[in-house]
Amino acid sequence: MIQYLYLILGLAAASSIIFSFMTKGVLYATPDTDNELMAYAAAQSHRWRWLSDLHKMGLGKTGMKDLTVILISVFQKIFRNKTDDHPYIALAGTAHAFSSLLVYFIASEYWDPAIALFLGLLYLFSVWNWQIALYGGHANVATMLVLLSVWFTQQTNNGLMWPGIWLVAAGIIFCFAQFASASTIKYTPLFFGAIIFERYQIFIKGGDWLNTYPFIINSQLYKLNIFVIIIFLLSILFLRLFYKKIVSAIYYGKAFGFLNKIISGKELFPIEHYFQHAKKRINQLAVWGLWAVVGFLLLVNLVGLYYFLLVMTGFIVGFLILTLPNIKKSFRYYFNFILETQIRRKTHFKSYIHYFAEKGLNTSRRTRGAGLAWLPKMFMRMIPFHTAIFIISVIGSLYAVPFLGGKIWINYTTTLLIIILSLSPIIWAEMTKAQQLSRSYSPGLTGMMLLIGYGAYLLEIFSFSYFYPLIIITLSITIPWNLWVFLSDVYPARMGATYMFRSLRRLNIKEIYTYNTKYNRAMVETIPGLGRSEYVPHKKIDPPFVIHYINSINDVKDGWIVIPGTNGRSITMSGEQEAIDDNFSFTKDPVLNKLIESRKIDKIADIKLKTYGTSHFWSLEDEVLGYMDLILNEIGPKDIYRGHAWLIHSNKLKSLTNVF
Repeated sequence: MIQYLYLILGLAAASSIIFSFMTKGVLYATPDTDNELMAYAAAQSHRWRWLSDLHKMGLGKTGMKDLTVILISVFQKIFRNKTDDHPYIALAGTAHAFSSLLVYFIASEYWDPAIALFLGLLYLFSVWNWQIALYGGHANVATMLVLLSVWFTQQTNNGLMWPGIWLVAAGIIFCFAQFASASTIKYTPLFFGAIIFERYQIFIKGGDWLNTYPFIINSQLYKLNIFVIIIFLLSILFLRLFYKKIVSAIYYGKAFGFLNKIISGKELFPIEHYFQHAKKRINQLAVWGLWAVVGFLLLVNLVGLYYFLLVMTGFIVGFLILTLPNIKKSFRYYFNFILETQIRRKTHFKSYIHYFAEKGLNTSRRTRGAGLAWLPKMFMRMIPFHTAIFIISVIGSLYAVPFLGGKIWINYTTTLLIIILSLSPIIWAEMTKAQQLSRSYSPGLTGMMLLIGYGAYLLEIFSFSYFYPLIIITLSITIPWNLWVFLSDVYPARMGATYMFRSLRRLNIKEIYTYNTKYNRAMVETIPGLGRSEYVPHKKIDPPFVIHYINSINDVKDGWIVIPGTNGRSITMSGEQEAIDDNFSFTKDPVLNKLIESRKIDKIADIKLKTYGTSHFWSLEDEVLGYMDLILNEIGPKDIYRGHAWLIHSNKLKSLTNVF
């Protein structure tokens, strides 16, 4: 129905515009954020001769974010703003709004416009993706590109153009998605699942899976399978037999030119050391190679060699667009993030090892969270209604299997495959041991839409009279809750420093008193001209205020005092020793501490603002805080209250002399 399209199109456009307007003038979360470095790289777009040149200005923070930086540069030109966080945030919000429209288009192809509208609205009004847009929205950009690539695959059967064009285009866009965010890799099963469905949709929709076998098992692919396996086994065997000769040739500089540079610092270790190292590497290569070969052959056999080659052609074209002229160097930027994550990267738990040890909990620098126990709690915190709908869809789809007609084992197989595919981003995150923070698992929401759509489809065909009432009731509950959380919690917490800056200017305040503490990195130091980045070239901005640092609010005789959030269990204080040493609260000023503990500070504050420390949603953006909050229940009402920031005039302190 065309009115459904107009509705989702209008709401998506309105949401994007309103979000961009609401975030105008937003400050960076703290100095030295990745956002500021990415904005700086994007602002130098006039100096790019090739797209890969953006990495020269990114100071190591643009790896796996090429497309995001490129699109930031576009939004910087639209808003005529190359200095602050607004273009990036507006881009991320627009990407999410457009993604909801793509969800509608994709669902319309799979089911019908009514179900598509339901899914599009569920997705659009999810507070999770809007929160990601407010903080670091490259995951939203990647999701938009992945959904666009899926929609392209759906066009292979529309007859408007040669299917190969759509598959090549899908490959290009999916490659771009890989170069937009590290989260994209979690979408791989969904992307190729969409291609497989398009190839076999006639048989799948008819419940006749058996007719797909001749396409999957044929002599051409059989020969390819044998050839690839033999090459892999021979390669591993060759390395095992001759690795000492290869290492010796490299060690003594007798190998091919570039190979002689592999071993650096040869004078530090004897050749036997490199023999042992090479042996371990070969064992690792055998395991990784086996998984790669099995995955490759499984993919080629299911997708088909023709489809696979077309998609890979597009992928290679996209890869060359982003990596030329120095492909090797550009490719290194992409994989640096993965290597850091899997081999060297340390989580924030490294700063809390002694803290948790005192509680009898064993953690290390590689600890990523609480494991599976964290997952349901996180999803019920971030998207409780979406999660409930998903669970109901799982139960309903399994219950409906015997009533679908045809062979029951085929129906169960189809249903289980849909469930697994829908959960694949979450499964991928767990298998690769992703850090347990909310944005790392945000692709899970996109995957959940698949099964929710299938559940809505079953409801429509089996209980049509209940379909529209249940859909309307569900949206009537889900949308208001998400809007309430966003407007009362997530949004004001992100805008806390911005509101403080605006308040100081509105009151024409020229001098402020505050504390010289890390807690101010997310408040006073975010104001242009006051904070300073160690990486981005210094901006010559005159400070808007004169700052006087104090030890106690009693030191101020006549002036305005900025009190930052004093909750040490906040994402902007995660890993800071100052917070850990002081039991996660700023208590160096006993007078201020007493005002906060008695909550009498509210009586004298001219302005009270929310910050990251006032939110149970923002705490999940950090693996340690998420662990403290969801597993240990250590973030309580007192912490949340301490998260507020206040603006106070010293004259009002005199009315509370009994506090001191």
